[in-house]
Amino acid sequence: MAVRHTEAIAEDVERVLGAVLPAIDLVDVRVVPGGVLRVLIDHPGGVDHERCAEVGRALVSFRERYALEVSSPGIPRPLTKPAHYERFRGREADVRLHAPLDGHRRIRGEVLESDDRRVVLRDEEGAFFEIPFAAISRAHLVEEL
Repeated sequence: MAVRHTEAIAEDVERVLGAVLPAIDLVDVRVVPGGVLRVLIDHPGGVDHERCAEVGRALVSFRERYALEVSSPGIPRPLTKPAHYERFRGREADVRLHAPLDGHRRIRGEVLESDDRRVVLRDEEGAFFEIPFAAISRAHLVEEL
């Protein structure tokens, strides 16, 4: 039930931000212990203090129930939506799975393609993995040094 509750809140946050700040990419929304609503955002022009404050003002209605925390996704950058994989096509991602896929619970590889149902990665040995989004527990970009 807590997961569904968080999903509903995330949908509400996305709807509000989409209406007033459409350029904001909502990376993740979580309700964390202590009644904190943690909102991770990205923007083509970057995320700074003023951008976070702007999002905080747009989400003022959520402050009635939660302490609001708005920040950039940081490093490593999480991949939480199909659009994120498409945006970072050609980059390396580290994907953790709920259950093994072809004997792997963790797959690290280049993002080759994605759509609303799945992402395709190629690992360093050249093996291809078609991963359904429902199978992904967590994923993030691998930072280039």
